[in-house]
Amino acid sequence: MATKAAPARRWRHEDWVDLAIAQLKAEGPAALTLERLCVVAGRTRGSFYHHFASVDQLLAEVAARWRQTETDAIADIAMGYPDPMAGLAAMARLTDAIDHRLERGVRFIAASNPAIRALVEEADVRREEVMLEMLTTAYGLEHEEAKSASRLFHALHQAAVMRSPEDIRSYTRETIRSLVAWLPKRS
Repeated sequence: MATKAAPARRWRHEDWVDLAIAQLKAEGPAALTLERLCVVAGRTRGSFYHHFASVDQLLAEVAARWRQTETDAIADIAMGYPDPMAGLAAMARLTDAIDHRLERGVRFIAASNPAIRALVEEADVRREEVMLEMLTTAYGLEHEEAKSASRLFHALHQAAVMRSPEDIRSYTRETIRSLVAWLPKRS
């Protein structure tokens, strides 16, 4: 007696988001067309539209996932350390370990998508605010000094993401040492 093949599992909303993230990392923003996503998924346009009103809605969810995993989760972990120096070190370790292709892809999409650009700007503000708070406490900096330092660290990270995403640490190592040397020591 022949056995029946198990029916293909119905795709969920999250499956489309996961696929879009994988495609963005692998092939960049050009891979996020409805046609390309449906071919790679082996699903129909109807399957896609069952979950999303548009590709822009999917892109917004990809960007929201990026924000949650690569900004909010890391910030929450770093801020959870009672010692701000340990929190800064944890933030550096965690951000160095990320696969930065997602960040690059989201930022490229943001260049032409105002909704995603707003989300990226919010994420950047959150990152700088977290660093500002930890730098203020760790180094006893005044608000404006800490704000400038947090912007410098964030700008350095962004430059590394764009120029050397496979090896952030080697791109930033010496510059971070120089920046940290300029900060006053905690009393």
